[in-house]
Amino acid sequence: MKKFLIFAVMMTGMVIAAQSQAQTLQYPFGAAEYQSVTATNDSVQFTVSNRVSWVYSSIDSTTVVKATVASHITNGAILYVELAADGTNRTVTFSGLTGPSTTFTASKTRILTFVYRGGYKLVSSAQIN
Repeated sequence: MKKFLIFAVMMTGMVIAAQSQAQTLQYPFGAAEYQSVTATNDSVQFTVSNRVSWVYSSIDSTTVVKATVASHITNGAILYVELAADGTNRTVTFSGLTGPSTTFTASKTRILTFVYRGGYKLVSSAQIN
């Protein structure tokens, strides 16, 4: 009986510890945000404030995508940037994000995926139409 009681106390402690760890999870159960941003003065500017963020904009010129990152963003945060080009091929460069300049095909939409590792780094880019 004594061994059973010790075992029950140990198991209860493990369950409590697991529950406290589960309550600190931020992803994938944390907040996400969606922003529709209007390109102005040849730039798309936005602030990332959640661990999962989606930003959409249409572009009609050579554009700089400028991101400001909140100080509480940590490694593993994901940022999706969806850009739709007008009827002309457009070149996009980045500020506050790490990635090579990218040429967008006329009248096509591209989704760029960035992962935060001390700064947002481009990990994929795909034309979706």
